[in-house]
Amino acid sequence: MIEHLRRAIEQPISLPQEIAVFRNRAGRIVQRRLVQSGFRAGEAILELNGSSGKTNFGGMQICWKITSTGHTGKRAPKFAAGVEYFDADKVGSRVLVRHWRPGDRFQPIGLRARVKLQDLFTNEKIPRLTRHQLVVAATASGDLFWVEGLRIAERFKLDKQTLCRLKWQWLRGNPVLRVGTGRVSLSPTF
Repeated sequence: MIEHLRRAIEQPISLPQEIAVFRNRAGRIVQRRLVQSGFRAGEAILELNGSSGKTNFGGMQICWKITSTGHTGKRAPKFAAGVEYFDADKVGSRVLVRHWRPGDRFQPIGLRARVKLQDLFTNEKIPRLTRHQLVVAATASGDLFWVEGLRIAERFKLDKQTLCRLKWQWLRGNPVLRVGTGRVSLSPTF
């Protein structure tokens, strides 16, 4: 890389985190942040036919478990960081896990209508680089029911008619910025 910098003028070398370094016409080494869309490609289809399973996607491990609410006596589940619960019958047996895309809409629990994820990220003050790392989960019909670090979708929440409960758990493999209400903090490595 150093030899390339020594010989080439105005030719950037890409480094991690969207930074390029090059030698300018005056002979100085200059660094510049590259402008990129940030949208990541790739998706995974999960079949929830069994009672449990796990997969790796987007630098995280996602585990799921489906249980009947009959043997729990309809008690409320124990909530913890990195765990969400959904009505398994509403989610269905096939889930698409991917990174968010422009135009994605989501109805967080407590809101009356769907909103663009872009607007939700802006309102929550989530930095641009962080939001492009976030993973979402959608039903077979394309309805988003989970956005990493945000509230769950209104339509898929547990209610009195819930017969089967989907426990959705995720662990980030690398430290990344975590989303909180109006805050962004570094999450630990699991």
